[in-house]
Amino acid sequence: MISKQKAFKPWLDYFMIVIGSIIAACSMNIFLVPYKIAPGGLSGVATVLYHVSGGKFPMGITMLVLNVPLFF
Repeated sequence: MISKQKAFKPWLDYFMIVIGSIIAACSMNIFLVPYKIAPGGLSGVATVLYHVSGGKFPMGITMLVLNVPLFF
């Protein structure tokens, strides 16, 4: 029989991942994008494309499109 603690742990892990993702998204939108700071990696490439194109390439979609090939 599975104990309550073992059954609860995956849900806590997923909850913490969601909270961390929300904090990362807020930091991008509040601090990095308005001041034109490009972080490292593909999020930095997405930030540069966003500012160079004048906002034609949304950052979220650009990061998603750039990250999909890395998953494969």
